[in-house]
Amino acid sequence: RMNLCGEVNNPNRAWERLYLSTEYIPGINQTRTYKNDRVYLDLVRASVNGRCPIVANGGGKKYRDLVCRDFNRRPCQKSRGDDAVNYRSTSLTNDRRNNRKLGKSEPRRRHQADTSNGVCSFLLKQRWDEVGHYIDLSSGCGSHCNHARPINSDVISMPTKLLSDDAKHNAMDATDAGASKAVGRNFVLKNTGHYISRAKVAYLKQCGSESMEDDISQMIDSFESNPDIKFTALSDIPLSDLREPTKRASTEVSNGTVTVSTSKDEDGNISTTEVTDIPNMAHTECTAKTERSQRGLESFQVLFMAIGWVFLPMLRFVKLCPEVIWCDITSHSNNKGFHLMTFSCRNTSINKQSVFMYLWIPNQTRFSFRWVFQHAIAILLPEHVRLRVRLIMKDGDPQQRNEILVCLLKVFPNAIEGGCGWHIIDRGWDSHITARIERKHRELWKKVVKKIHSWMYSWMKPRYVENEDEYQVSKILLIRFVCSEVVLNAARGNRSLIIDILRFIRGHVLVHEELYLYYRRKHVLHFETSHGVQHEGTNTAAKEHSAGVKGTMSMNLSANTLGFQAELKLRELEDIIARDFHKRDKTWSSSSTAKSLTTFGEGLMVEVNKRIPLHEAKRVGPREFEVTYLGPGKSPSTNESVEYEGEQYSKNAPIPLFRRTRTVRVLEDGTMKCDGEGGCYQYETSGLPCEHQGAVCKLVHSAKGEQFPGFLPRDLVARWHTDFMHLAYRPLNEVDKQRQQLYHCLACSDIGGPKLRCDISDEIPIEKPCPKMSAVDRLKNYTSAEVDIEGFDGLVTTTFASASNKLTEEEESDMFDEMNSLMRESLLDSREATFSTSIDDSVLPPSLGVSARSALNQVWQECCDVADNRGSISELKESLDLYLSKSKVSEKRASSKSEHEQPSKKAKHVAMTNAPYLGDAGRVKNTHHMRFKK
Repeated sequence: RMNLCGEVNNPNRAWERLYLSTEYIPGINQTRTYKNDRVYLDLVRASVNGRCPIVANGGGKKYRDLVCRDFNRRPCQKSRGDDAVNYRSTSLTNDRRNNRKLGKSEPRRRHQADTSNGVCSFLLKQRWDEVGHYIDLSSGCGSHCNHARPINSDVISMPTKLLSDDAKHNAMDATDAGASKAVGRNFVLKNTGHYISRAKVAYLKQCGSESMEDDISQMIDSFESNPDIKFTALSDIPLSDLREPTKRASTEVSNGTVTVSTSKDEDGNISTTEVTDIPNMAHTECTAKTERSQRGLESFQVLFMAIGWVFLPMLRFVKLCPEVIWCDITSHSNNKGFHLMTFSCRNTSINKQSVFMYLWIPNQTRFSFRWVFQHAIAILLPEHVRLRVRLIMKDGDPQQRNEILVCLLKVFPNAIEGGCGWHIIDRGWDSHITARIERKHRELWKKVVKKIHSWMYSWMKPRYVENEDEYQVSKILLIRFVCSEVVLNAARGNRSLIIDILRFIRGHVLVHEELYLYYRRKHVLHFETSHGVQHEGTNTAAKEHSAGVKGTMSMNLSANTLGFQAELKLRELEDIIARDFHKRDKTWSSSSTAKSLTTFGEGLMVEVNKRIPLHEAKRVGPREFEVTYLGPGKSPSTNESVEYEGEQYSKNAPIPLFRRTRTVRVLEDGTMKCDGEGGCYQYETSGLPCEHQGAVCKLVHSAKGEQFPGFLPRDLVARWHTDFMHLAYRPLNEVDKQRQQLYHCLACSDIGGPKLRCDISDEIPIEKPCPKMSAVDRLKNYTSAEVDIEGFDGLVTTTFASASNKLTEEEESDMFDEMNSLMRESLLDSREATFSTSIDDSVLPPSLGVSARSALNQVWQECCDVADNRGSISELKESLDLYLSKSKVSEKRASSKSEHEQPSKKAKHVAMTNAPYLGDAGRVKNTHHMRFKK
């Protein structure tokens, strides 16, 4: 063995050439080709393992030069800040829409390795002569320079030339068979441990003999032996299975079993605790005994109740970005009928959602949620992470919400709850509004519905409504729009449909204000999160994944599949972060933050910098400024004409827009705060400086005869920095402890805002501040005469819970009908015309048809009312049961008798669910989607 690189161009070298024997390269004297020869492949493989990949830089029949793969080229000539090049935009919310424009791709924002300090001089010369192949040691360079090595070899994409011919052929066969490129990619990662983006590689067929143990036992054994898994499980087990003696072991226990929580920590230590010793969990034992009795279990059998686990390498990403977490439940993930509950976070700096926690619970009752939120989370998630959580986003499950509220006091003391706007509006609309519109008029009605939904969604977005007064005005104008002649015509004159909409807004949207209003949580670092669609996508992706979980999978196979998905996601995220870290030179940006921020973060800063010239600042106090929007045509910008993002979609009404004067305060230490009554709160919400702070910096610098150089990297919170994303919370064998502590302190410390880097000159005059105006007077697309707050007080009240508590249904309908008539009579003809024009601005998705639930909702409600009035609920149930029985006979489906599955006498573990999964269901209805055996 010898250090090959150490001998290259070494003045004390013993040899000039290093010839390779014919035993190493058979037929060395018969060939002069270098294509994929063993020497080259072994050198490339060694360079990847050594975290400094190399590549052949040309050559001929008798020589080949091997150079550094990424840092061997000098920077290309480019014109920075070229206004003629219109690169893709970046948005913090819904950035996907920037990928395409009118079906044509915008110019890509490419980046390259930063070689401004010099290229890497590594050079290894491979030669050939009449004697054979050799390495030239007399010249070249054996060491890399001017760049950092990747953190480990796993973040380097494996060159496809290192794959065997069999692997390549199998991958192409799988791709040609229509499986997809992703299947080949998964095969390479599973088989070789190397990540290759969408390579054409083969699908790895499942092989190996099945263990004699049941699938739950296999899953638990797999978790215990896997060093990357941390888990906690809830089971009722025989006393003989206790891992360590407890106070119950020596006493007589019913059926000889005890309910315990088994946990494995990050160090691999496994412990067992009786639930009676866990706060708020003593009731679990009674539940377990009842379930055992109903199922008739033997004393040697284990009643498996729930389990939760985290993939420890994936936990790094929630440590990086823990401020907002999502939770939701999905079914059809295993053949035992357990519901899969997942928790995810969004790595905002790279715009990716990642699931970090999985839990299988037997049902969606409060018992299950109590175990999740009061026990499992506290074990699986470190305390320092839980203390940094600021918002928990969820759907509308009341049982889930009750336990989250308790969890906020103990487990997440610094967090607030948020409600998914999509569930509140879209799902709520489908449940409570039934429109029977003829097919030829249905397109217009869909546009009206789209406009109403967009209006309510605007309450959840930044800069539409920013205080209580603006919110009241927006609600009033929404009611005017709903009561307008335009909406009535779209409803084909159906006044009851308009009344249903008013009832829905009042009784099912406004009552959830504290869960969705943006201005009520704008002081919280939540990155403009307003719905849970991101997390819903992860549930869908888990099933539609190329290696997706299925309802027919065993518990062990499903858990392994979820683990493989997590590993694949881990490699994908690490690949994105590593490329950002090593290729910092962004050719599409010339700002001072370009080399320090992630690609997505820098894209957002570019958008902020583009908007600074659109605003003008003036000094109104010793350390206070006011910033106003100049308006289209009054600024040097050539392509911006709106005050804030999204305004172009509402400029023709009906969504109200407000004129605002922003207030920026400069603290004694130079920190700029755009908060208070006139602040935009962008920094408090997303950790990014705003254009208003940039306008103040521009004014102060210009007073000193300087040009504002732009914000510095230190002005942004840690998560936007590529160094932080790449190096923080790594294992200690990759990044030293001192640096880890510094990154952790940086993540936990709050930065008040960007700094003003120079003193405020006395030459800047202090002017009179703008007069304060009411929300009505600041409307941009309405007149003050169209807003009558006093006349709407009863309809837009925030204390309304249910109209039936005070009024009968007939009285309530009369009230809404009278309000509807008054609003329509008071509308101006010009406003009706504007409403009519605005309908055409709505962009509709493709028609998806009408479901039976939506079409029959009104009929079902009427049947329930009749049954309640007549006291004939049993008669209604008999009719429904008759329909179900006929349908199931015709479809040869099993009857739905509510009885438990008979436990197998061979299986030791028995699942605490109603029945195994026997087939796909047309629609998931919580626990009712399972099919029972006779």
